[in-house]
Amino acid sequence: MRYTGRIILVSVSIFFGSISIFFLNESLVEEIPTILITLIIGWFFGKQFDKVKYLSERDFLTGVYNRRYMYEQFPKLCAKYEMFSILIIDVNNFKVVNDTRGHECGDNALKDLVQVISRTVRKQDIVSRWGGDEFLIILPLTSREEAEKIAMQLENEVRKDIEKKCSELSYLSLSIGAADYPSEGMTLDNLNKIADDKMYKKKKESKLNT
Repeated sequence: MRYTGRIILVSVSIFFGSISIFFLNESLVEEIPTILITLIIGWFFGKQFDKVKYLSERDFLTGVYNRRYMYEQFPKLCAKYEMFSILIIDVNNFKVVNDTRGHECGDNALKDLVQVISRTVRKQDIVSRWGGDEFLIILPLTSREEAEKIAMQLENEVRKDIEKKCSELSYLSLSIGAADYPSEGMTLDNLNKIADDKMYKKKKESKLNT
């Protein structure tokens, strides 16, 4: 959770306290209790703002960013980077987990998956839960070829994690599609559709090979 709200409101409190002391010739000793109370109030309301802001940007289950945040950030990323790629990730056979082992087990599987994704991708990459068992990752300054290498690394890391932690969920795997900006699309919806089509193509191919 960022400290933006707290920093702003505390800074405002300090600013007005300084005005009272240096420009209105108020006594520092007399103003200290007022300044402290103002700082506490500023910190409290700033914390509430930061909490609301955090919850509005994050997926409640996994803690990664949500779809709304990605749509808000996309124009900023287009202005900041000349190129980037996106990955669409779908968890194969996830419905089987919910149907046979219950939704709590399914939720825990998604949380574990997010942990693996978060430690595998780079610090600058932006991970989001796109909906259900689908995730979208934006990879700044990354070509599609590089993105596909990261996708392969993600698939391997998830496979290792499942085998290590829970062999009973070994039927789970990832299908991942990649698309790059701006050569394959100029909007998030266009890129998402292209990556989604590639992801479903890989999913069909994997079913035919099993």
